[in-house]
Amino acid sequence: MSKGEKKGGSPIAIIVVILIVIIVLLVIFGKGFGFGGGNGDGGAVPVVGSVSKSETTAETPVETSEASYVEVTISEDSYIYENNTIELADLIEKLKSADSEVHINVEDSATANALEQLHTELDSNGIAYLDITPEAE
Repeated sequence: MSKGEKKGGSPIAIIVVILIVIIVLLVIFGKGFGFGGGNGDGGAVPVVGSVSKSETTAETPVETSEASYVEVTISEDSYIYENNTIELADLIEKLKSADSEVHINVEDSATANALEQLHTELDSNGIAYLDITPEAE
């Protein structure tokens, strides 16, 4: 060997090779660059049966071209149907005769207990319902 020859590669070449190996490993194991395949759940929790609504009303029967429904509002521990506060047992009797889906407007002030009791009664009487909660601001 002559005096000017080096025994190994240059430090820049070694760094480039190491970077290429790291990039290839990241791509193979799906850790980046948008090539992951999109098979993850993203940590999202699906909400079934809830629709956001900015304003709540207590009007009833509302006819639409797709389906009819009646609206019930829960405010604190009270049930409001046709703009009147009503007891749960009386409300269920009226909803049975309405033969429509029930849209439940859940106000911010509604208690979890009042909502749970209404769900229990609607389920036990086979009445379809949909919870409508105010939008988070």
